[in-house]
Amino acid sequence: MAKLWQSMAPYGVPEHIRSDNGSEFVAQKIQQWLREHQIKALYVDPGIPWQNGYIESFHSRFRDECLNRVWLLNLRLARVVIEDWIQHYNTERPHG
Repeated sequence: MAKLWQSMAPYGVPEHIRSDNGSEFVAQKIQQWLREHQIKALYVDPGIPWQNGYIESFHSRFRDECLNRVWLLNLRLARVVIEDWIQHYNTERPHG
């Protein structure tokens, strides 16, 4: 959960966090953490991804610009490639 705290440092703790509620979402641990820090959880309704267009756009870019360009042979390589892409996305890449 350290990454969540890091992302909140510049702006403060949010009133709520919106997220997917899919099977890939580690809901129990995140929900517990949110409750402990008095942050509300808002979920995108199933079958209506455009309720959170920002993350849908990010997922599309992440898939096209990172995951689909490199054959990730192991976890170590995946971490290096993804971290490089994150750095590029957050600091160098022009945002539309």
